[in-house]
Amino acid sequence: NEAGIDITPESGFVIKTKRVDEAGTKPGAAEKVFINLCQHEGVEKPVMKKRLNDEGEEVEGLNVPLSVGPPRACDDAKGVKAIVYDCVVHPSVIDEAREDETGNQQNFLCQLALQYVEQKYKCELDRKYKLPKASYKGERATQRIKDRSKAAKISEVSDS
Repeated sequence: NEAGIDITPESGFVIKTKRVDEAGTKPGAAEKVFINLCQHEGVEKPVMKKRLNDEGEEVEGLNVPLSVGPPRACDDAKGVKAIVYDCVVHPSVIDEAREDETGNQQNFLCQLALQYVEQKYKCELDRKYKLPKASYKGERATQRIKDRSKAAKISEVSDS
């Protein structure tokens, strides 16, 4: 069991989407989903990592650490029931998304957050999302993240 620390993430921006899987569209289910893309120094900075692609070739890609908090109930602006998740990344990730005028970085981050929530909570979300003008949705919540300061640092040792 890894050591964890409790953090209160800072606002970034909000993604609005909806559940498109069977369980999420049943009558009475909260179909609308908000994802708060938040920031905190406790989450590691993105790093370039080598991995094998589907063809077994080594490729380099950006690995963006992201922490997903538990689902919480909230209401949208009209009082309709919704679910909100906090996805926390390092502040540099939010800054880059804001500074990129093409919107590509923000879209990449949104798709990444949708994917993380789907994988962690076994649901299917509509990839056609909206970006409301809010910076945070629902009651602010703390989130437990891995304590990286205690993690063993792995470094390559060359054969000499």
